[in-house]
Amino acid sequence: MFKRIFTHKNLFIFTLMLVFILPAFVFAALNFPEPKGYVNDFAGMLKTETVNNLEIKLIDYEKQTTNEIAVVTVFDLQGTTIEDFAVRLFEKWKIGKKGKDNGILLLAAKEERKVRIEVGYGLEPNLTDAQSYEIIQDYIVPAFKENNFDKGVEDGTNMIIRVLSGENLPENPPETEEPLSKYFDFFNWFPYLFFIIVPWFASILGRSKSWWPGGIIGAIIGIIIGIFSGFLIGLFLFIFFGLFGFLFDYIVSRNYQESVKHNKRPSWWAGSGWGPGGWSGGSSGGFGGFGGGSSGGGGSSGDW
Repeated sequence: MFKRIFTHKNLFIFTLMLVFILPAFVFAALNFPEPKGYVNDFAGMLKTETVNNLEIKLIDYEKQTTNEIAVVTVFDLQGTTIEDFAVRLFEKWKIGKKGKDNGILLLAAKEERKVRIEVGYGLEPNLTDAQSYEIIQDYIVPAFKENNFDKGVEDGTNMIIRVLSGENLPENPPETEEPLSKYFDFFNWFPYLFFIIVPWFASILGRSKSWWPGGIIGAIIGIIIGIFSGFLIGLFLFIFFGLFGFLFDYIVSRNYQESVKHNKRPSWWAGSGWGPGGWSGGSSGGFGGFGGGSSGGGGSSGDW
């Protein structure tokens, strides 16, 4: 009986089944969630602000270049390797444009502590395996080892964009002590004050559904400055910042209310992506999927 079963013909057929049918069952067993945008933090490794800000950056980058960069975190690799998981997820989502294959996948697996950059066919000449390895080892892994996943993902994405733009990766500068005066230089801090603090305040004022808090805050700022500037200047600043605060609050509140009404993202100066819970309007619903690209199998992997 056993001789009839284990003939050369039956063994050949059985081998074919293992080669072609078994992988199909393995593939079907993997659970690939649907993308919600360019940034998909399924493992909950990133802050809401990081997800929102990075999503905006990658949307703008795709509009400028047509390149599609997907950032994904998952709890685990479901029993397979990160290389296999990355390729299958890439092909499932079809990251990149059809015919251009200009997609990039930055994947991090929380349980296995592994990270990979998967590169589409069309971008392999622009982002080599060696450059992917350098980005992972120099910018992503060091931050991940300190559990600073936001920094690792942001720095890794920025370096990917830098290389795709034709620039070289920066050499790691030696650690040197810098004078404290640099950190108090107004011109060094002004961009942060303008692009971070102002939208943060705007997100709070916009959600307050009232216009007077901005005027009160502005008046208080005028009084504080006036204490160090004299009575007349202080009176002028009290009136000026008070009126400016009312006007600013009115503008951002109206912008936020209109955005919510039409299920759109508020303007950046009105607090888009900031505030408690971040922005949960039409950003996810507006994502129509990736463009039909294919993976080239290139890239690199690492662990932390």
